[in-house]
Amino acid sequence: MTRALLAAGFAVAFGVALYVPGLGAVPFYDKGEPREVLSLVAQRETGNWILPLTGGTTVPSKPPLLRWLGGLVVAATGRLDETAARLPSALLAVAAVTATAAAAALRFGVAAGIAAAIVLGTAWGWAPAAREARVDMALAACLTVSLLALERSCRTPGPPPRGALLVMYASAATAVLAKGPVGIAIPGLVGLLYLTARRNLGRLRHMRLVAGAAIVLVLAGGWYAAAAWQGGEAFVARQLGHENVARFLGGETRTSHGKPFYYYGPAFLLGFLPWTVLLVPAAVQIVMLRARLDACGLLFPLLWLAGVVGFYSLAAGKRSVYLLPAYPAAALVVSALFDPRLNGRTALGRSSAVLRAVVWLLVAALTTAVLGVLLAGADSGLVAEWLHPKDRRGLDAVIGLAREHAAATLAALGVLVGALAVVLVGLRRASPPVVLAGAGAIAVAVVLVAIHVVEPALGRERSLREFAGRVAARVPRDAELRFVGPPNGGMRFYLGRPLAMARRPVYQADDPLRCRYLLVWKSRWRRMRPEIRARLEPVLKSRGRGPEGNDRLLLARVPSPACGPPLAAAAHCTRRRPVRAEKA
Repeated sequence: MTRALLAAGFAVAFGVALYVPGLGAVPFYDKGEPREVLSLVAQRETGNWILPLTGGTTVPSKPPLLRWLGGLVVAATGRLDETAARLPSALLAVAAVTATAAAAALRFGVAAGIAAAIVLGTAWGWAPAAREARVDMALAACLTVSLLALERSCRTPGPPPRGALLVMYASAATAVLAKGPVGIAIPGLVGLLYLTARRNLGRLRHMRLVAGAAIVLVLAGGWYAAAAWQGGEAFVARQLGHENVARFLGGETRTSHGKPFYYYGPAFLLGFLPWTVLLVPAAVQIVMLRARLDACGLLFPLLWLAGVVGFYSLAAGKRSVYLLPAYPAAALVVSALFDPRLNGRTALGRSSAVLRAVVWLLVAALTTAVLGVLLAGADSGLVAEWLHPKDRRGLDAVIGLAREHAAATLAALGVLVGALAVVLVGLRRASPPVVLAGAGAIAVAVVLVAIHVVEPALGRERSLREFAGRVAARVPRDAELRFVGPPNGGMRFYLGRPLAMARRPVYQADDPLRCRYLLVWKSRWRRMRPEIRARLEPVLKSRGRGPEGNDRLLLARVPSPACGPPLAAAAHCTRRRPVRAEKA
């Protein structure tokens, strides 16, 4: 138990230091976070903690756990801002890292627990999600606790401990409250796989399944019943039909985030970087221990990893962030390399030739990329065909930062190359702690740069927070303000006022008694018919380029005596060319 406490203490300090500082420094700039936060806004404004309707009409797309936790933060601080919205995810990520570190320390030793905390906490697919106001981290944290309790319930000799069973079922119920039925589907699948592998399915009779079902029904089913009572058919169609059944099964209608079956293999390898390289010696170790994987504590995390990846691979809709519950299992597998009883040094030595080649390749690639950007003017066009347009625009922003701060970029390259040299020394000596020190330095540095340099730059480029302030100052509170097309979530949050979708008569009619303003994306403005644009008077243009990084938002008004005299468009449109009614 002392080993677990030491590892847990390190994990808490490490996670808090990595995830909590600067949570509010980056404004909302994508589509996902504002969508979640707007339901928190509705919860605060209406006092309805069961099913607050966004804008008074829209059923929330996700269950309430993250919204409830955000509500507690808002009640404690009195503020609803980026920090309050993101803090629950950060603390839940710390909890998951801590639970994983403690589990690794109990089975593999203190060094393994510390390694598990560093590996999981800095995995490039995990760290960004720890600082986002989205439900995926809440699901991952709840599933981590539930699955660790499940393992203890299955492995303990004799009847399963009541405490472990209670934690398992309660955590599964909170996972359901985080993101729906997947919260019980994954523990059920992993539990069946594990008991089947142990040839011990008869233990299901001792798992108190009826009592567990009652716990889940009371904790999670109670909310679903109350929400269905309030929301009726719209709630069932939205949260159960679209978000679960349609996302998983697909069907005749187009499934969002549709990807091929094999998508999660490469996605996991990319998301687990830079620790993906340690999966090679981990695989060698698994082969060496294949006859006693369960006794060594490796069978369950392997089936946990396979169960999560396999389950989501069957789904029609796929996103890389869905893999978050798999990363704790992978961290446990890698942490076994730090147990001297399990031949981790031998496994690392047998794979060191391959790993040294990979490290030298990374050194060459990093040096070539940085010097190419700084000296030869290389840009994202070299890899454009492999990148989504949104990712390419993000890469362009990173390249711009590197050129703007060339000296710092060269210094960072030197640090990375030095850390890779430490990794090479560790590989030569077959020393997992030395490899961890070098790779950990790289991982922490990359995460800190992403959090405190890249993300703020993307926020400045894409966020509409500043534009929302100018719109709020320009549009009178009694004037009508609508969005041409689906309203942008970030704009709705920062405006702090209702923002409905505009219907065609709204921006075609001239009403002397109503002052009407419209928000429209510049690309949509260009597609409007000239006679419609002629009825509108441009007022402001955003500096932020929107969630995709390729569009600006315009404020226009319908000329009317109620709005006062006409404005000079050029005087009110910011930066670059003025926006004119006949051509934007």
